[in-house]
Amino acid sequence: MKRKLALLLAALMLASSFASCASDSGSDVKDSGNQAAATTAAETAGETKPVIQINPNLPAEDYEGYNFVFLSRWLNHLDWTPVWDPHDLDAEAENGEPVNDAVYKRNQMVEEKYNVVISENRLEHISQEWQKAFKQEIASGDNSFDVALPSIGEGSSNYAVAGNFVDLFTIDNLDLTQPWWDQNAVEDMTIRHKLFMVEGDLLTNYKDATAAMVFNKQLYADNGFEDIYALVENGNWTFNKLYEMMKGFGRDVDGDSDMDENDQYGLVCQVDSMPSLLNAAGETYALKDEDDMPYITINTESAVMKMEKIFDIMYSPDARNSHKIESTGNIYAIAEQAFKENRTLFMWIRMAVAGTLRDMEVDFGIIPVPKYDEKQENHYSTVNVNTGYGLCVPVTSKDLPRTGMILEALCSASYNNLTTAYYETNLQGKIVRDDESLAMLEIIFSNTLYDIGQVYNFGTMDSMFMNLSRTDNRNFTSTYAKNEKMILKAIEKLEKNLDKLDAQ
Repeated sequence: MKRKLALLLAALMLASSFASCASDSGSDVKDSGNQAAATTAAETAGETKPVIQINPNLPAEDYEGYNFVFLSRWLNHLDWTPVWDPHDLDAEAENGEPVNDAVYKRNQMVEEKYNVVISENRLEHISQEWQKAFKQEIASGDNSFDVALPSIGEGSSNYAVAGNFVDLFTIDNLDLTQPWWDQNAVEDMTIRHKLFMVEGDLLTNYKDATAAMVFNKQLYADNGFEDIYALVENGNWTFNKLYEMMKGFGRDVDGDSDMDENDQYGLVCQVDSMPSLLNAAGETYALKDEDDMPYITINTESAVMKMEKIFDIMYSPDARNSHKIESTGNIYAIAEQAFKENRTLFMWIRMAVAGTLRDMEVDFGIIPVPKYDEKQENHYSTVNVNTGYGLCVPVTSKDLPRTGMILEALCSASYNNLTTAYYETNLQGKIVRDDESLAMLEIIFSNTLYDIGQVYNFGTMDSMFMNLSRTDNRNFTSTYAKNEKMILKAIEKLEKNLDKLDAQ
């Protein structure tokens, strides 16, 4: 995964450089030499580019026109539509958009090889339409869909715990060791060596749900800050550095003596920023023991210490939490507009939000969420369990080898197709404004993290701790103490349910 991403981003940076050279009509001899070198390198890269193909280890099968159905969700919600609507499962025809066309070609390739029809049943999530259809399927034992795509958190805490999903490790033809499956997800989301949900190149949503930050280049330059990309590369992009830069940046722009959505801030964040910052600091809600069972880590001395620094950052008068602002409008759009209007220095985002900034006049850059301190080796990027969805196979499936075959085929066919289109469309030229941000993406996506405590939301601990930030509440330790029994009972319940599954 890391090597593939590095090569892909290097190719995109090369293409970006080549395009810049080609568009410069005033190139001198030196520039012409660079252009020739770029052309040669591009040709070389083209010669070694892997062919788009289905996993060659899969056997040939004819499924006689079977309709292979994904049960997906859409969100009829002012704050989330259409950013989080699925666009990685089905496409009616080619339309010139790289992601759409990659999905169409991928599905067509698999349909032709296995004589199937790939389709999507998209149901609304907020109104519980999706949930009702899923529960009806489980209760009736029907086979109306082959793969379900719930949100990571809801799917794990509600349905996996209840035994509604098949252990993906047991499905024939599904090879989860292959690079087109997200190995971070495979490792992080197992429970007692069972895997009920996974991410892979078949999907782009989990990339969109990955945490990052953007910064306004004009405001950054105007304040004479040091090269932020160098800070990241040298391991110096830390909580303290973020706090230092944002400090004193808050300003009552409209002069009404009330710091609200119309004013200026050093950082705009939201409740989801809290677990993201905790993970970025190298801490988690929970980890897993030698038996691959979760145990709580959010109550350790180290985690408590780092939470205090997170409070300092998020509760600073120079920061604004979008979920604290009383507004009848779209709180995310309001935050994004403030960033576009040069009233925000830093903004915490999930990567999909970068796409809403493509019409921004002033340049911006993309960087990882900062580390806790310089001693910490890596940056960690949380995959958000509320906006990210995953692939799950319901226990009602009538033909698991067929399901495994089609999923493996679709995911492997996406490896050098959809993933490349995702980066080219959403990043190169349209969103990312510089080669340095492209390099940052390698750091962001190579160290994704699925916190098992957030994934299973034991005792509603995820929402419990996020909601502290709605009122600038610093009572982290006492909040955990009050709810510890409920959290531990949730883990015990999970263990009992797994015992039942083992006994079947």
